[in-house]
Amino acid sequence: MTEQLSDSQIDALFEAERDGRLPTAPSRRTRGPRITPIDFARPTTFTKDQERQLRRVHESFCRTTTTALSGETHATVDLEVIGVNQLGWSSAIQEAGTDSIYALIEISPLQTMMMMTLERMFVLALIDRLCGGGPHTQVTDRRLTEIDMMLARRVFQLMVEQLSFVWKEGVGVELAFTEIELDSPGAQIASPAEPALVAAVEIWLDQRSFVLRVMLPYDSIKDATGKFTDADPDELTSNPEQRGRMTRALGQIGIELRAEVARIDVTADQLLAMKVGDIVTLGPAGPITLYADGAAIHRGKPGANGTRRAVQITGGRS
Repeated sequence: MTEQLSDSQIDALFEAERDGRLPTAPSRRTRGPRITPIDFARPTTFTKDQERQLRRVHESFCRTTTTALSGETHATVDLEVIGVNQLGWSSAIQEAGTDSIYALIEISPLQTMMMMTLERMFVLALIDRLCGGGPHTQVTDRRLTEIDMMLARRVFQLMVEQLSFVWKEGVGVELAFTEIELDSPGAQIASPAEPALVAAVEIWLDQRSFVLRVMLPYDSIKDATGKFTDADPDELTSNPEQRGRMTRALGQIGIELRAEVARIDVTADQLLAMKVGDIVTLGPAGPITLYADGAAIHRGKPGANGTRRAVQITGGRS
């Protein structure tokens, strides 16, 4: 309980403040820069924009699937995206664990495959709910029977249907559930070292937490066009007048253009030993390469334009 000050105590505090006799509050300690650990062994084939796009897509999947599962099972179900990471395919399979059930998913119209995994105990808990079980029913781990497999297919079919809705809108492809596997079918989908994007979704059911994973190999989506690639400038500025203003604004940006006659490789010792008067032999003259900043854009040949040196463009960089 806080102590209430009397009028005389309040007056004494104001007087002490005027006289500078109040103790000063300790200065707040400044926080140092945040250090984020980076695993350089992880692939970086997918762009950050694609990672963010997949996260948004799966956040939409969580919202629609929460409603669908709650209505199907008459249980309180909650889904939340907890991570979108790039891994090698073998690492993605290993991360899924040995107690997962795998669903093979076909990507249309690319005719490629991806996977979804659910923990076996979550599937068994949903099966129990579909068969009339309640929140306090004890679910024991067991091998799936033929009836369990039939109901598990129904669970995955519902999940993939919800995922397909949001993937069609956000990525531009449709998904179709094909079959479930009790053992890892990773070798059928991608090579062990192939980069994959893994979206992890936490599922809460009856106060218990489970993890769903959507695993997308790079080769399965690399030929997709449109929505999963970087944003199209025409899409961002569909108005011709806006495109014209943007083009004119970008046209005023200064870019260094340089012509490279030839190049040689030297060692660090040779570079440090160079002094005034030394001659560096570049070899026979060949086509000149024009660079815009660091990007090679054209080939050319040397010449003159009046009193100035010049380069005539003769072809592309290849």
